[in-house]
Amino acid sequence: MLQEFPDGRVLLADKQFYASRQFDAALLIGLAAPIPGRSGFDLVVSVKARADAVTGVTGRVLKGRIEKEMADGLKMYLEWIRDSMAL
Repeated sequence: MLQEFPDGRVLLADKQFYASRQFDAALLIGLAAPIPGRSGFDLVVSVKARADAVTGVTGRVLKGRIEKEMADGLKMYLEWIRDSMAL
């Protein structure tokens, strides 16, 4: 979802349900607000992921891999947003 407001703010949301073997669901919410008097904007992003399926020994072994994949995915998503909104 992408919602643009008259004052220039942009709200975005992205959801995934049963997205992969590791994650049951994930939600990303972001708000871009223009900086008065400048050409840039401030971006605030919140991500929540749920991984109830990964428990026990498997969960402990995969925890590092899951955290890295989440960080890499967030970085890629933020770069995509930056590149998409570039003037």
